Amino acid sequence: MRLLIMGDLHFFRTRLTPGEWLSKRMLGQTNLLLNRRHQFNHGLFPAMLERAMAHKPDAAILTGDLTTTALGREFADVQAALAPLAARMPVFAVPGNHDRYTFASARQRLWETVCGESLGAPASFPAMKPLGGRWHVLLLDSACPRIFSSRGRLGRTQLAQTKQLLDGLPAGDGVVVVCHYPLFTPEGTRISWNRDMAWRAALVEMLAASAARVLYLHGHIHQPWHLTVSADGTPFDCINAGAPCQTVDKNGRLWPDGQGFWIVDLPEDVKNMDFMLMHATGMTKF
Repeated sequence: MRLLIMGDLHFFRTRLTPGEWLSKRMLGQTNLLLNRRHQFNHGLFPAMLERAMAHKPDAAILTGDLTTTALGREFADVQAALAPLAARMPVFAVPGNHDRYTFASARQRLWETVCGESLGAPASFPAMKPLGGRWHVLLLDSACPRIFSSRGRLGRTQLAQTKQLLDGLPAGDGVVVVCHYPLFTPEGTRISWNRDMAWRAALVEMLAASAARVLYLHGHIHQPWHLTVSADGTPFDCINAGAPCQTVDKNGRLWPDGQGFWIVDLPEDVKNMDFMLMHATGMTKF
């Protein structure tokens, strides 16, 4: 089973109507005009997507933040850009905090409308779907609008339902958990409280207790990485999708071809998970 993993596309529009400025979007658009638009090159995306599909993945997973300030026009751009992908394979998507950037966009269910129609988003969360063989995908919703912060949230109800789904998986199965926010970060990388996810520790405990083998996919921090972590003695792997079209990150590191995408081959032998992992940026693979 071969997966294509992408996240944090952050499609944006720089011109807004006067009414569109009257929300938290004022902060997001100011940051966009001063900073983010100089860090992203969405002109790279068509060729990058073509390279990704050349690896012949069986399914694609999107880890959230497809838009920048949850504008309807941004979602339309996302739908158009990802149409070739959705036409070729199943797509599994979760929202990021920027996809519910304003209370109005959350109320209008813009992410659900666009992603539910064309990108395989579930009608409700959490959602467990079959991937192939003994593998499953578990989709979690951590995105919620906030006035000043970008803090995520799972909540008691979603966690209780997630536990029920995980408890139903037998030993020998594998589960790919998709959530926008990271559970762990590499040494030297910190997430401030206002950018973290509430209930994160509870989710870690739940995944560590699962009989299934866990592969956790996320985004949010624009820096691709792969970590093998141990929670309560139970190892599982975490992949940060990175931001495909970002050409310079906040540390000044240059990504002239963008941060690329991940290709993961899930093994049939779930118990002894030794999967093939490749990150592709431009023509470089590492």
